[in-house]
Amino acid sequence: MEVILVAVEMVKILKTISAILLMCTFFMPLSKCSTFFETSPSKQEVKVEEKITYAYSAYTKYSLEYVLSIVAFFWPTLILIFTTINGKLLSKVSLNIVEISLCLLSGFFLFGLTYFGEILYGGYIAIVSVVIYLSASVFQVVKKFRLPKVINDT
Repeated sequence: MEVILVAVEMVKILKTISAILLMCTFFMPLSKCSTFFETSPSKQEVKVEEKITYAYSAYTKYSLEYVLSIVAFFWPTLILIFTTINGKLLSKVSLNIVEISLCLLSGFFLFGLTYFGEILYGGYIAIVSVVIYLSASVFQVVKKFRLPKVINDT
């Protein structure tokens, strides 16, 4: 019984850490793309141009993609703030379903931002953060359906 209570607290800590890390990766380099240009056909010279992708500069400001990318990186922090203010939200299964759906949204945006280039450290941190948050949310849903009511109320 105590092991489960410790696991519940560890899940909260993991979600908090991954939410903060995902928020920070919005400002970290996510991927790098190299483009090769042939400067002159006679000299066989090749010019390499590298572009580093950041989440905050990947899309045109105030476009739908830009707003969705902000949501994809900052939603765990907002949920963390709301659940700190209102502790009753933590016991809702619907919140965990929303978290799982938003994890998939974040994964989709991370895929779009890192697919066409070499993944940099910010991309790796963001992917690991989303996977940890997703795993913790799935654990919470499974715990609510599989464990007795006494443990679920904690």
